[in-house]
Amino acid sequence: MKKVTLKEIADQLNVSVNTVSLVLRNQPGISKETRQSVLSMAEKLGYRPRTAPSWRSVLILSNIENTDDTYFSNAFFKLIKMELELNGCIPFTLHSLNTVSQEHVREVIQEKNIDGIVVIDEIGELHAVQLQSIGLPVVLYGFYFPKIPFNSVMEDNISAMSLIVSQLAAKGYRNIGFIGGLDSSKSFSERWLGTVLAIKNEGLSLNMEHMFISQTYSECCDVGYLSRLFAGRSLPDALLCGNDKIAMASIKALGQIGYSVPKDIGVVGFDNSELASLCIPTLTTIDNNSNLQAHTVVQRLLSMMDSDQLTTIERIITPVSLVEGESC
Repeated sequence: MKKVTLKEIADQLNVSVNTVSLVLRNQPGISKETRQSVLSMAEKLGYRPRTAPSWRSVLILSNIENTDDTYFSNAFFKLIKMELELNGCIPFTLHSLNTVSQEHVREVIQEKNIDGIVVIDEIGELHAVQLQSIGLPVVLYGFYFPKIPFNSVMEDNISAMSLIVSQLAAKGYRNIGFIGGLDSSKSFSERWLGTVLAIKNEGLSLNMEHMFISQTYSECCDVGYLSRLFAGRSLPDALLCGNDKIAMASIKALGQIGYSVPKDIGVVGFDNSELASLCIPTLTTIDNNSNLQAHTVVQRLLSMMDSDQLTTIERIITPVSLVEGESC
């Protein structure tokens, strides 16, 4: 049987989702006439209220392009699945969200009787609007839409870069650069912005020639491309990288053109992934506390599913910490 959502009831009556939610939760503040209309329409459409079931079905949405080659997707995907299972949820997955039809997404939601959705890779605005129209609880991880209201969870990228730059300045680094693909991730954009702000706040000179902005994420991880990018030009004293994979590729590329890390240049990663400890030298990096983030995402989703409250929007920022390695 098709799951009837609060939005479908609201659309039939031309009222807000919040109004429907308040009525179905028997909350005050709604007129007797509106309350009766909502209850009647809910019964007519066959709405089934949630009664704290022992299990729930949650759909995890991602894009296979990122899932294949980033710690962000691979590791967090596993953490989210584990956290959902620990909280009595059955996780289902759908990859390549940007290439599948909205009809297929809806079919999966109906077939699996989905109660809520977690999105762990960035999607386009068109897909976001379509996803919002489904009327189920949704939590985004690692990104947000300034003009489209979604609940989201992200690490504190601005504070993270301030923490790194302050540490580097204390060690005597004066010329600090950044590398990342701004178009590929809102996290990378925030990390770039955080780097620029932190450099200014520390009273250091900002050299835009040391801001290596690539068009794609794959370019940032291509050792050959990075070798050509770095060769024959002025380099910073320290290079802040969008994530650990970019940092590892940068260290290899710098080695190919005769630079030793950290002797000639410091390199800093982000994510505190397994790559950080495998890299030679080991990476100084930012721990975004993925376990806490996964827990936060799932708890926010459960809260929404329990209350049927879709109109309260939170952008939750989780804390980070610095992990010192041997790369700077």
